[in-house]
Amino acid sequence: ISACLVGSEMCIRDRNGTFQNVTLAQPSAFPALGTAAGFNGSSSRVRVPANAAFQLGTGNFSVEAWARTPVATRGDIFNYKNANDFGLFLNNNGTGSISGWHNGQLPVFTTTLDAWHHIVATRSNGVLRLYVNGVERGSQANTQSFSANADLFLGANHTGAPAYAGTIWFNGWIDEVAVYASALSPARILAHYNAAQPPPTPATISILPA
Repeated sequence: ISACLVGSEMCIRDRNGTFQNVTLAQPSAFPALGTAAGFNGSSSRVRVPANAAFQLGTGNFSVEAWARTPVATRGDIFNYKNANDFGLFLNNNGTGSISGWHNGQLPVFTTTLDAWHHIVATRSNGVLRLYVNGVERGSQANTQSFSANADLFLGANHTGAPAYAGTIWFNGWIDEVAVYASALSPARILAHYNAAQPPPTPATISILPA
C-alpha cells in the first residue's frame, strides 16, 4: 500500500503513519499496483499524525484510492475530520454504493459489491466530482474547507480528537491512497485507472501450410 500527499511527495509512511492490525502484502486489484493492505473490519486502521501539509483549505484538491469490500455494511476508506469532516466510504447508501462526506453528503454511485474500484474525489473551483473506475459519476457545489488539523485515518472513522476512538471499520482491502493539492483532470484520472490494467493479450496468428 502507498499513500502520499502528491505534489510535495509526502507519503503516509514518511509522515510516521502507524499501521494498527493491518495485514500488508495482500493481492491488489492488478499486478501493476503491487500489493494492498487488508483491514479486518474491527480494529484495523492506518493513523497519520496531523500535519500542515494536509491543510488545503477551500482550494482545489483530490483524494484517490483503490478499495474492495466483500461485505454489505458501511466501511470507511479515508477519514480526515475535526470541525471539518471529509471522508470516503462504501455501502453507506445501500449495498455496493460508493460515496463520501464533506460536512454533508457527497454524490453517490452504486456498483458491484466485492470488486476492486478506483475512487477519486476532486474539487475544482468550487465543484466536487466523484469518479469511479475512470468515469465521472456525479458532481455538486462544494466550498467547504478541507483543513481539519487532525490525524488522518485509512480504514476507519473515529469519535473525534484527542482520543480518536475507532468507529465504522473497513472490512476488505485498500491500496494506492493519495491526497493531491490540486484537482486531477478527467484525462489524468482515466490514465491512472488505465495504467493499472493488465496489458492486452497479443493476438495469435497461425500460418498453415498451403
